[in-house]
Order: sequence, then C-alpha cells, then structure tokens
Amino acid sequence: MHKTICSPHRREHIGIHLLSRAISTDAIHDSPTYHPRCHAGTRKVIIEIIMKWIEDQEPSEAVIWLHGLAGHGKSAILQSVAELCESMGGQPAASFFFSKRASDRNKGHHLFCTIAYQLATNIPTIRSRIDHVMRLDPALPQKSIQHQFQKLVLGAFQQINTDDLFLHTPTIIIDGLDECEDHDAQQSILSLILDAVKSHSLPLRFLIASRPEPQIVECFSAPGVSAITRQLALDDSFQPYDDIRTFLNSAFSDIRKRKGQFISSDLWPGSDVIEYLVSKSSGQFIYVSTVVKFVDAAFTDPVKQLDVILRSSSSRSRIFLNLDVLYSDILSSHPDLMFLRNLFVILLTPSTHGRNMSIFLIEDLLGLRRDTLLLLLGGLFSLLEVRGNLLSIAHTSFQEYIYDEARSGPYYINIHRCSGYMATICLTSVTNWILNPWKRYDTCIKLPCFADVSHPGHFLSRHQHLL
Repeated sequence: MHKTICSPHRREHIGIHLLSRAISTDAIHDSPTYHPRCHAGTRKVIIEIIMKWIEDQEPSEAVIWLHGLAGHGKSAILQSVAELCESMGGQPAASFFFSKRASDRNKGHHLFCTIAYQLATNIPTIRSRIDHVMRLDPALPQKSIQHQFQKLVLGAFQQINTDDLFLHTPTIIIDGLDECEDHDAQQSILSLILDAVKSHSLPLRFLIASRPEPQIVECFSAPGVSAITRQLALDDSFQPYDDIRTFLNSAFSDIRKRKGQFISSDLWPGSDVIEYLVSKSSGQFIYVSTVVKFVDAAFTDPVKQLDVILRSSSSRSRIFLNLDVLYSDILSSHPDLMFLRNLFVILLTPSTHGRNMSIFLIEDLLGLRRDTLLLLLGGLFSLLEVRGNLLSIAHTSFQEYIYDEARSGPYYINIHRCSGYMATICLTSVTNWILNPWKRYDTCIKLPCFADVSHPGHFLSRHQHLL
C-alpha cells in the first residue's frame, strides 16, 4: 500500500520522494514490522464501537481516546481496527504506532512526516499540495513538529473544498502516544491535533491510544476538549477475562492439534488451569500471550513447558522476558528509586497485601504533601489501580515481578523483609510527627516518613483504626 510514489530521477513528485526519506516505515500498520493484533473472537465489543464511529459520516466526536493500563491490548485493538478498515476499502488514511524501544518510533518528529506521506499516498487530491510544500522547504522534516504539522498536515487541506475531496472523513490512527519519549512532545502533539479539530480546520478524525499518563490526561481534560472527544476506558466493563479465556482455549486447542504426540488427554490442560491463568492475568493480554508463546516454543514438550509456568521456578526471568521489559521500562522512567521502593513496600507488605490503601495513609507514611505525592505517582498509573482515594497494585504479574530479584533487579522487594521495612517506615513517621508535626516535604529522602499534618493528633486520629 505504501509504495514510493516517484523515482528520484523524475521531477514529478520529487517533494514526496524527499518526504519518503524522513518517514518511519516501521510505524505504519502494514509495515514488515510485526504489530500484534487481536485474536479471533476477542475484543469484539470495543472494536465494534470504534468501527461504528469510523463508519459514521457525521460523528458527534472527531477524536476517540482509548486508554488502559499496561499490557491490556490497546495496540492489538488499533492494529486490528486498521486492518479491518483497510479490508473495507481504503481506511485508515494514515497510522503511526509509537514504540519506546525503536529509535525511529519513539520520537515525535517522525509522526507528522509519516502521516503526511500516507495522506499523499491515500488521498491523491492533496498529493500535489504536500509535494509543493516539500519542494519549497526540503528541510521541513528537520524542523519543529509544530512547523511540520502546520505545513504538511494543515496546509494540505487549506483552500480546498473538502466536500469535493471525500464523502467520508478519513481516520488517522495513533497508538502508544505515551511511548513517545518526551512528555512535552506528547502534549504538543495532542494540542496541535485537538486545537485543529476544535477550530474545524482539519477534515480528519483521530483514533488515539495510550496509557492514562498525567500529561496526556491533562490534555484531554482541557476546556472544550470533551465536546470533540470520546473517551473509551479499556477496563472490566469490556469483559477482558472472557476474552482472555476465549484466547487461552483457542490457543491450547491449536497446540493440542499440532503437538498431540506430547499430550495424552484431549482435555489438556483442563478448565482449572485455564481459570488459574485467567485469574493470574489480571486482565492483561500480554501475560497470557507470553504464557502461550512459552508453552508453544519450538522443539519443546508443551506439557513440560506449562508445568514450568505453573510451579515457582527460577526460570521465570526468561519465561516472562517481554513482561519484564514492559515493567522495567515503566519503572526506569521514574526519577526517584527510593520513592518506588518505599511505595511498593507499603502496598505489598503482608499486612496490607491484597488490600486497597488509603492515599491519605500513604502520604502520611511517606511524609509527602498531596501535590508532591500525586506528581510522583504520575508515571505509575499504568501499574496502579485507583478507586476514589484508594490505591492498589493492578496486576498480580507485577507483584511476582517485583518479588523476583532476577527479574526486577534494582526494583526488587524482599517479601520476607517487607514487614520489617514497613515497621521502620511507620516508626520513623510517628517519630517525625512527634518531633515536628507540621513539617511537610517536597521530596523523598532515605526512609521518607515525615507526617503531613495540620494539627497535633492528626496522624493518629486519621488512622486510629489501624492501631
């Protein structure tokens, strides 16, 4: 689909040829790079909602923001939508899949060049305008993303009667915006798109997926944005456990057919094992897809491979490599390792394990002001579940990761010492409250347990049910 429009030896469309040298081919949905897609029969409800919006000639919202926690399958949904659209006749007009680990897909300056190139390919009427812009300024790909957007995207549609261009508003798909390495770039990209859509100067619709990171939430919470945006939260309302069960049953059925010489029962691995894995997934497709990939590894006995998964094993560091990379990437972007370790001790200590923790208690134990705590929590919301003022770890698989030193490295928490660490934090917090009950801090220090209180007795009265 995305073939080079012209030869460098021809003057016709030389601007498009120059643009083609600045794009990220791997970021496009039909590139040779593998982009995961939804398993057949899964994610039907969310895909149907998105497809109805794409097929609607006059949707009430020009932007859909699909957001969800890490590993919940956002990229697979958008890849499936892109392929489904293409099979139905030419949509999407453009796509870009960010990836933190790919140098040509983790920076904002590749985005609008890649989108503009696809627009020129898929909408012939504006091809000459994009070509003209690049002829006038061949250095555009090296300029700011604001300048690229204004010239290559907005400029392509200026002084053109869009009613004559197409009967149906084209869709742009942008996945993994949170994996663009610069937070300021993420906000700039969203601001450019949302402002253009609000002013009705851009006859495009946008499907954007990301984790609900604070800098992105801030953009979608800006005044006037809600009127043009539909937010879809990829949560339990879309029945991820049913889809995961469907995926596992289908995957293991396929393994039985191909590797029957290793399997003695037609019922393998059994409904109890399926339900165990569904429960362990915490709604994460990346967890079960990793399990299936390991069980189905070439030149191995799938029964023995599954047994490794089901029992505690030191080999987990290689089994869940993809999952570990995901978690390590999220944690490595946080600036305060001491805060991470103390937060996870509080959330995972045996006395609180499995319970939601009050954010008031956490701020008192860590001795942080509310605004500082929320700032430090900002990059972690893809791992945490927030319900009102209650906080907890969202994924069972993350707990296993953080308890395994071989997998988590510097983020490792020794579960056998958690109670001792927690006791130290509590004692330090109470001691500092006694010494200075009004003192509040902006940063975490070693054993950061200084009570944020407004009057004597505040800490004890707030948490007397714990005494």
